Amino acid sequence: MRQRVGDLVSGDLKPARIDLVLLRQGRLHHVRSPVDGEWPEVPEAFDLGSAWPVAQAVRENRIVVASTPPETDAPDVGLGSPAFANQGLASAACLPLRGTRRVLGALVLGWDAPYGIGTDERAVLTTLAGYTAQAVERALHLDERVTAARQLQRAMLTQLPDAPGLELAALYRPAARDDMVGGDWYDAYPLPVSDSDAKGSLALTVGDIIGHDMRAAALMGQVRSMLRQADHDHPGKGPDQALTALKQACRRLDLPASGTAVHAHLRPAADGYWHLKWSDAGHPAPLLRTADGTVESLLQHGILLHPSLPPRPRTCAGRSLVPGSTLLLYTDGLVE
Repeated sequence: MRQRVGDLVSGDLKPARIDLVLLRQGRLHHVRSPVDGEWPEVPEAFDLGSAWPVAQAVRENRIVVASTPPETDAPDVGLGSPAFANQGLASAACLPLRGTRRVLGALVLGWDAPYGIGTDERAVLTTLAGYTAQAVERALHLDERVTAARQLQRAMLTQLPDAPGLELAALYRPAARDDMVGGDWYDAYPLPVSDSDAKGSLALTVGDIIGHDMRAAALMGQVRSMLRQADHDHPGKGPDQALTALKQACRRLDLPASGTAVHAHLRPAADGYWHLKWSDAGHPAPLLRTADGTVESLLQHGILLHPSLPPRPRTCAGRSLVPGSTLLLYTDGLVE
């Protein structure tokens, strides 16, 4: 928005420098435009009660025009805002950004030469500040929603359990800067002890519910919890039966979850070996790297999860993992 303001203001009114500061918890924070390099470093936040003219404009909710630094006991206070320090500016106008509920911050315009702000200029600047405030308020509202959504999604991602004999690691990162939330997830949790699942057995899942929005994230949260429940309701059964139980529950509850997943069970065996059983519901094939460096794709898979597909038996495959093996589960975002 800083860049857009600079593009819009033209003619005699066009400033040499533009600064945008936002008010957060009693302090004013500079916003740096990602498309320009005016300031090598963004100045630090400063108190709303400081002597800077921009702070006065926000406190008093009025335009403050400065042609000389304010008289103050603070020697570092200069013209306009801290971003204008050492810029050689002769005039600055600090315009409060009035939101629907509060003053959001201020837009600061600076000129290299002395500039008189008359009635006409004030009208133009007031209008400019009004449009900027609307854009800032929309951006802040969107940022709050995105932040809440990301926090919700992070809360649904698993803290990896301690598993003697295994080293676990997980990475969750959006594939693009504009991605917010979606249906991708990973999970790892201990399996209940049974005749076939010894103490230390572990379930691993990587899945992808179709969509890149809050709806997909909400469905993912439900599917993730239901798959956990399926494993604990069917102790000693394979990962294919857990996926089958998940599919049946989605149909009975009319949950429109569609996507792919790899669900695996790891059980400790003798001499440091582990036994892997996995069921692939249309997901990218896991990769297995053995201790000698050989890499293999675990290609056995079945159909994806989708409400319109009728129930059918799920595939289940098994492998013995020698010490030093590495198993990689991932989503399509990594390879696309």
